Formats: sequence, C-alpha cells, structure tokens
Amino acid sequence: MSLIHLRSPSMIAVFEDFLNSPEKRKIFESDPMVAPLLGPIESANRDLIRLTQQEGEAARELKEISDELAERSERHNAICRALDAGFTFARHLCETLREQRPIEAARAVVLPDGLSVITSTYRDQAGHALRVEDRLNASLRDTLGRVVFDGEDLNALVDEYVAIGLRMNTLVARRAELQGEDDTTRVSANDLRQARYQWLKVTNSLLSVVEISSLSEGDKRRLLANLHQAQAQAQARKARSSQNTTAEPEAEEKQLEGDTQANIKLLSPPHDDEAAPGRTLPAMDDPSVEPAQPVDQDVHDMN
Repeated sequence: MSLIHLRSPSMIAVFEDFLNSPEKRKIFESDPMVAPLLGPIESANRDLIRLTQQEGEAARELKEISDELAERSERHNAICRALDAGFTFARHLCETLREQRPIEAARAVVLPDGLSVITSTYRDQAGHALRVEDRLNASLRDTLGRVVFDGEDLNALVDEYVAIGLRMNTLVARRAELQGEDDTTRVSANDLRQARYQWLKVTNSLLSVVEISSLSEGDKRRLLANLHQAQAQAQARKARSSQNTTAEPEAEEKQLEGDTQANIKLLSPPHDDEAAPGRTLPAMDDPSVEPAQPVDQDVHDMN
C-alpha cells in the first residue's frame, strides 16, 4: 500500500497522534534511534498545518468571489435584456425617424455590441459597464428618462448596470490576486508540494528507523497502527474512486484536497497485508503533488 494517497488532513492527524499520545511519546523516547525523529515530525506537521490553513482560507475566498461573480453576472444579463427590450419598445412608439434617432443613439452607447456582451467574460462585462459610465451625459440621461416602466425610467437600470460593473471589476481583480503566481504573500502550489514531500520523507525515515530499531514488535505495532489504518482507508477510497463509484465517503474521509500521484511504499505492513516492496519512486511520478479540488468553470470565465 502507498503513502501517497493520504490527503493532507490525514497526514496532520497521524503526526498529531505521534506528538500528543502519551503512550506513543513514551515509545519514541524509549529508543535512542527513534527519539530524534520527534523534532522533524513536529516541524513537518507545523508547516503542513500552517500552509493548509492558509490555502483553505484562500480557497474559501475564491469560492465566495466565484459565487458572487456568477450572481452579479446573472443580474447584469437580465438588465442588458431589459435595456435592449426598452430601447426596442421606445423605438417602435416613435412616429418619425427623427424621434427614433436619440433612442438608437442611446442604445449605441449603452449596448454598443448588443446582447453579445452577455456571453463575454466577467472582466469584459465589467469593462463594458464602466465604459458606459464615462458617456452618461445630460443628453443621454434625458433620453433614458423618457422611457418609463413601472414608475422607473431607464436611468435607474443603467445606474444599476454601472454599479454591477464596478463591483465585478473589483471581484475579478481580487480573484487575480488570489490566483496569481507572482504574489509572494499567498500560499503557492509549490509551498504545499514541498510541505507534503517533507511529510513523506519524514514518515519514510521513521518507518526505516523503526524497522531496524530495538523496539519490541508490540511497540512497533502500537506506534504505527494509526498510520497503517489511515493508509488502508486512503487506499480503499482510491480503489472506490477508480471504480467510478458515486457513494459519499465517510465523514473522516471526506475530500478536502486531491490525491497525489506517486508510489512510495510502507515498510513493515500490518498483518494480512502483502509484503511492501522497496520504496522506489517512478521517474514519472511526483509524490508531493496534491491536485487541486475540481471547480466549476463558468462560460464567462474562460479568459
């Protein structure tokens, strides 16, 4: 069985057990070969906790931004359709071409590309609305004020349209900051890879040292029991995923982060497991990689 199917929350839980269980601390401290590993375990666990917490906060903000952008875009599209219909309605009521010209001029300012703006990106939708704000002069305001629906003229819709554009522009910029690789204040994918890779290195060092230590077989089993169980659960989850099952994982196995891709093997597997082969890393795999959670991508969000 492989270590690399453990997700970061399980990694943290296993190391916390090593550090906080009085029984396991006593086993660690009883052997001069095993005891020095407590320091690397604590350091690796601290880094993984810090980075996953920061990454989680960024992921939550990105989700909130994505949800609000979708909501604002939906309202943006509804206003565009209402404005287009309003201009069409007003034009049909005009008795002469001269009367139609201000209406068509207003449409050209507010919806220069027609309803095609509805299918553009969030950033472009924001830009279109902000462009309208700069062209709202007195003459245009007067034309918009002549088209009234349910007690409100088109000025109210255009003002809301511009306000939505301002907010979408702020959201898109903030999203770019959170996703940008040049931001040194954010947790990068490489930071998390390094933290996971360090956890894997420390764990494999522990397994190797425990194997050749003077600890009794009972102490070895008690020390590694939680790790082996976490590994078995991750392997079972991976097998279910490979079979394309749709069953919801148990609460403690709910996916917080993706699986890694590699093949690091445990020494001294628990009873009834096949003997684990040597820990050989295939050149094509990276045991530190933990793919990001899948996210829904809006058609407006393609660039």
